[in-house]
Amino acid sequence: MRVREALTPSFRNRLRLFFVVIVIVPMIAVAVVLFQLVVESDRSQTDARLSEAQRVAFAMYEESRARAGRAAGDIAGDQQLADALDAGRRPAIQGRLDQLAMETRTRFVRLELDDDGTFDSGRLPAVAPARSPLVDAQNRPAGELTVSTSSAEQYAEDVSRLTGAEVVVSSDGETLATTLPDADGPSLPERGE
Repeated sequence: MRVREALTPSFRNRLRLFFVVIVIVPMIAVAVVLFQLVVESDRSQTDARLSEAQRVAFAMYEESRARAGRAAGDIAGDQQLADALDAGRRPAIQGRLDQLAMETRTRFVRLELDDDGTFDSGRLPAVAPARSPLVDAQNRPAGELTVSTSSAEQYAEDVSRLTGAEVVVSSDGETLATTLPDADGPSLPERGE
């Protein structure tokens, strides 16, 4: 008889067990589900904010590239520059390129000629460049014109101001500009991580 009493829980113990099974276990399960929903909601909001910031950054980049394209068209169509190129006068080419860079408010201009070398005007780092092929009077390829109207620093600041996000502008693994305080280029994750 004692074995049976030891194996059969008392009414009080059965009541405790039912309380745990009916009340406590479901409450714990509901708490776990609610916690997971809150975490997933935060993750979704963060993803949405990052996605919106990325769209803004891309739109600003393309707008800057379009401005650079218009400036490249103005520079490539300049008659004084064409005359200096035809005459092969290097100082005149460089002087006119510097003047055009100021007039078109470009950050950086590179004129690469197939026969006469390369001419640069402005400062690096520049972002969102527009490239334009150059042709001579006989419509043969003569080189390439690269123009950028935006600095990396200004681009990072503008994107950060509009999105509220911290921005890092990099090229070939080198950090050109950042709004992160004390950011080191090598410690930043690669794109996609």
